[in-house]
Order: sequence, then structure tokens, then C-alpha cells
Amino acid sequence: MIKAVLFDLDGTLLGSNEREFVGAFLNLCEQYYIDEWQKPGMRDAIRKGLQAMRGPRDYNQTNIDISTQVILESGFGPVEELQRLSERLYSERYEEVRPMTWQIPGVDVVMQTIEQGYTVVIATNPVYPEQAIRKRLAWAGLPDDFSTYAFVTTANNMRSLKPDPAYYAEIMARVGIEPVEAVMVGNSLTNDIRPAQTVGLNTYLVNENLENGHEADGFGTAADFLHAVNNGWLQQLQPRKLAPEMIAHELRGNVLALFGLLSEVKPHQWTQHPDPDEWSILQVVCHLLERESNLQRPRLQRILNEDDPFLTAPQEPATPSEVAGAANAMDVAYSFAKEREITLEFIQGLSTDDWLRPATHSIFSTTTLLEMAHFTAQHDRMHITQICQTLGRCD
Repeated sequence: MIKAVLFDLDGTLLGSNEREFVGAFLNLCEQYYIDEWQKPGMRDAIRKGLQAMRGPRDYNQTNIDISTQVILESGFGPVEELQRLSERLYSERYEEVRPMTWQIPGVDVVMQTIEQGYTVVIATNPVYPEQAIRKRLAWAGLPDDFSTYAFVTTANNMRSLKPDPAYYAEIMARVGIEPVEAVMVGNSLTNDIRPAQTVGLNTYLVNENLENGHEADGFGTAADFLHAVNNGWLQQLQPRKLAPEMIAHELRGNVLALFGLLSEVKPHQWTQHPDPDEWSILQVVCHLLERESNLQRPRLQRILNEDDPFLTAPQEPATPSEVAGAANAMDVAYSFAKEREITLEFIQGLSTDDWLRPATHSIFSTTTLLEMAHFTAQHDRMHITQICQTLGRCD
């Protein structure tokens, strides 16, 4: 059953020619920092920052952290002054690129309709900071208050980019929704449709490349999408079949989502219990670490190495161990991430036949390595949602 609808912003909810818009924005930035700092080169620094966002990083670095680091290394600083000028850029000058955009008729009605029955996510490519996304939502004629939506992806809160399928897995874990329970609505096959499908979302293609609309589960204009929704299209969608290519992206995206939530945890919150019978955030992270190294990966390895092994359900865990002191809490998360990297390396070496190797589970009965790997991803999301609810970020 579909529970969430993700909307791309540029080209889907807000009309724009992305290449022209980006060019105008970079020119604005170049001139702005020449005016303020008498220093050229900001355009190239931003481009380098965007490129760096797609490279390796510390799990705790957001996209804006990466970009800021590159810009500072390009000679624009100190960081406090860079942040101050950036805020002024968006509050005072960003409107100058608004003429490169236009409102798409009917998107406000689409949004109002969807909000009545579904979780709504603004899934824009998170290369811009919050201030820019708020502006563009307003330009589209939509609420710019982020509390209107379940989640809005920005450079401040994401650790991946389109078209990486892990971007969609990261969103799913952040909002506590399974991929098969979501639909991605976007105008790009490359950035929206194909990568979303790779992790199991249904999709709807709007506005662009409609001759290739058959690649999506539905296609048409915003008005066509609204008509389909009003005629029960969302309820008629069938879940995507589980496939090996989904797993690595889910497992990686879950780790990114975990670090995104943990970055919001205040020191005193690590060991607080929502109620006496609920685990603390620190206990949840310890549990993820313990299960990854002691159960999840060993179970997959056993299925690979044994013929139809019998798998017993793990006992309900006793209260997970807690590291002494919240100061070590992120160390536990990093340890989990390292264990997950070992798991990812293991599954990358699997063949098609390996994924289909059978096992018998005491609860699930006949199963496969693929299904057990997917269960690992679901286990992640269950506990990430637990953390999200403790922080008051999820319903």
C-alpha cells in the first residue's frame, strides 16, 4: 500500500530550464562575491564543491559541509564570514534568478490533494541550502514552511545526491517508510525515475521525455497525475519485485540516514529513555552494531556457504549494552558503519545464483539470501524510525 509520495522540485513542481537556471545562479554568485570580497573565482569554487559532494566523505558530513570545505580551501573565508554572506545572498539577491523559473498550473491542487491522504516529501536534488529551497517552493506557489512536509531534502540535511539510488534509500529511512510504500514523481528519467525504481519505489514521470514514459509506472502532466490519483491509481500500484541491485543502495542509504538523525542528538539525549520500557538512542545504535557483526552478516555468509541451512529466529535481545558516557556514542555509530562496509563488500561479490541460494527460516519458512539481505535493510529502518520518533522527527 502506498503511504508516501515524493516530489521532485525543479521541473516538476517549479518550471525551469535547469541548465539556464544553474548558469544564472553561478553568475550571480560570482558577481556577488566580487562585490563583497573583491575576489573572483566563487563560480569555480561552487562547481568544485558540487563535484566533491559526489566523492568519498566522512559519514557525518552533510552536502553543505563538503561544499563549504571546498569553498574555504579556495580562499573564501573565514567560515563565519562565508556563512554570513551566504545568508545575505539568499535573503537579498536570490530573487534575481526567479525570472528563470515559472509556476506550473495545478501543482498547488496536486499537493493539497496528496496531503489529505499521504506523507509528502520534497525530494529535490540536495545541492542547495535550506534558504534556496524555501524560496523555490514559494516561487512554485507552495508552502515554504518545511513543517508542511514530512521531509524536505536540502544540502543541510542530506549525505547523498541524485542520481545515486542511495539518495532515495536515505529518504525512506529518514521518514520511516518502506520503498515499496512510496511513489517518486519527477521529470527526469536519469535523476528521478530510474534510481528511485532501483531501490523499489514506484514512479510517475511528468513534463519531460514523455515518449519514454513507459519506463515509469505512470506518465503525463501534473493534471494527468492528479486525475490518476483521483481515480485510484495509487491504490492500484503493485510493489516492485525484490531484486539484488536494491540491496547495496538500501544498506548504504540507511547508514547515511542514521548519521543524519544522530547529528541532531544533543548530549543529554543519548541515554534518555522515551519511557521505562523503551531503549535509549545509544542502546539502539549499540544494537545495530551488535546485530550487524553477530547476526546479519554471518547469516548471509552461512546461506552462501551451506546448503539450505536452517535459520532460527534470534531471541528477543536483552537490553543492548551502552558505552560509558555519551561522548563515545558516535564512536559506536562509526563502528556500525565499518561493519556495514564489510557487509557491502561481501554482497558486492555475489553472483545472481548466490542471491537465490535457499535457506529455511524458523519463522519465514523457505527463504533466500536475497530475502534475508532485504530483511537486514528493513531491520535498519525499523530502528532508525525508533530513533526518529524519540527525537520527535517522525510520527
